[in-house]
Amino acid sequence: MMVIKNKSKIWLLILLVGVGILEILIYINLRCLALAKEKVSNEAKRLTLLKTAQKIFPLNDGVFLELGRYWTSQAQLPSLSVEEKVNRMRQAAQYFVQAIKLNPGSYQAHFYLAQVGQFLRFWEKIPFDPIEELKKAAALTTFDEEAYFQVGRNLFALWRELSPPDREMTLKLLGRVISPATPERLTEILPLWEYNGAEKDIIEKLLPLDARMYRLLAEYLGRRGIKHELRLLKLAQAEKMEFDQARRLFFRGIEFIKIGQFKRGEQSFQEAQALLRKIKFYQNLSSEHLIDEKDYWEMTKELSRNLAFLKISKGEELTSVKGELERYLALEDDLDSLEKFIDLLRQRLKSQSFLKLGPENEFIIFYFETMVAYKKGAYRGVIDKIPNKISIIRENQTKFPEEVAELWRITAESYLKLDYLYDALTYFEKAREIKPEDLKILLGLRKAYERLNREDKWAEISSLIKKIIQIRSERFKPVLLSPQEPRVFNLLAAEPTINLKITFDFETSYRPLVAISLNSRVIKEVFLTTPEIEVASPAQVGENKLEITPLNIKITCLALKIQI
Repeated sequence: MMVIKNKSKIWLLILLVGVGILEILIYINLRCLALAKEKVSNEAKRLTLLKTAQKIFPLNDGVFLELGRYWTSQAQLPSLSVEEKVNRMRQAAQYFVQAIKLNPGSYQAHFYLAQVGQFLRFWEKIPFDPIEELKKAAALTTFDEEAYFQVGRNLFALWRELSPPDREMTLKLLGRVISPATPERLTEILPLWEYNGAEKDIIEKLLPLDARMYRLLAEYLGRRGIKHELRLLKLAQAEKMEFDQARRLFFRGIEFIKIGQFKRGEQSFQEAQALLRKIKFYQNLSSEHLIDEKDYWEMTKELSRNLAFLKISKGEELTSVKGELERYLALEDDLDSLEKFIDLLRQRLKSQSFLKLGPENEFIIFYFETMVAYKKGAYRGVIDKIPNKISIIRENQTKFPEEVAELWRITAESYLKLDYLYDALTYFEKAREIKPEDLKILLGLRKAYERLNREDKWAEISSLIKKIIQIRSERFKPVLLSPQEPRVFNLLAAEPTINLKITFDFETSYRPLVAISLNSRVIKEVFLTTPEIEVASPAQVGENKLEITPLNIKITCLALKIQI
């Protein structure tokens, strides 16, 4: 009986020692694996650590997985021959297979085995199907979004080999993880989509309903010079989404202001305004009519008015919001609204604890009053008020030369409307002293001389207008334009329609795709087949901003001429 008890104790002791040794081996195995995953001094040391871990405890699938990854990375070295690369990839595959045997539920092992298989199958027959391994990896992944994407991306790379059900599964995998929060994933997928035929139906299933993602696709299509109609469509649709978002932000801003949250209201207005400024009306180049232009301009007008009055209510100087008020005034056509505009402006300013308006604010108020009166057709009112304001106008001429010149021009135009031709000449000349090359002033002056039958003066002013425009064209120097980088040029127009001839220089082996916008509105987007392109578009009399953007290759703009 004593002998049996002693034997039991011995076996128990042996078992405990064995368990202890096993735990030590497992610890060493895990420690070596952890060290191998960290940055080590060289790859040889990493391999030694992994080999040690394998020998000490050959049942850890993580070690075989890491050995497979090691040999996969070693196969990428550029100095290797094809035979050496194949041998290393084959060795990697063996380790991944062993990892799967030890742990069939390892989605990483299935994924890496599929990647190795995609290489090896071009050089030798392999005992597994990369597509099936990727499908297993997808089925085993339940929590890792990046793993879903990588599996989907690799399946997408094999698109032509996939069965219809596998294609549907691939699209679902990618559609689940490509979102506005991960634009880089769409960027990574697009070259594969192009390689697989760039089918519209496929990208529609992958593309989230988000303006930024639509613009990302459009940018890629432009850079690659493919699917131009799809690019135009996606830009038009992106602009529609941005317009709808701007509308929501506008009404949200109104609600914030109603409950006294002025800062948040202002932020909403500014965000809405930024979205509207991105819209170039690509719908005019596509088959889609998505945005009602009347609604667009109405919202633009209301945003400028609300922002200006909100800033005034916060105590900001009138000079800082003058631009917003001018934009509103230029768009407002309703006479009653124009009447209320000045009254509300005065009330807002006086409510900011002003007992009396300062000279600068008084001048700007008068400037806006004059613009409103002229827009309403109250020409007599304009010319009657000017003599009483001469002193305040002269006091502010140094600080506000543009506004003073515009006041003189509006006064001259009012005299012209009432057939006081010599008075009109006087005020046109006053405006011209401040802005000698302003086309609006010169055109008004020419009209006055025409009405007076002064053919000599009419010809003189006409020649001056032509000379100013020609000099601007002659001063133009060749400019290198980089892909996807807009370049803005200032143009002068003497008529409401502008005719441009633009000359480019580019490599004839590749067709450049060029987008041309005038005053933030796209007017043409074409592949260049010849160095010269002619463009006709509505324009503003006076200064205009022309934007040229090469989309796929760099080009040089050699000349920019306005045909008079």
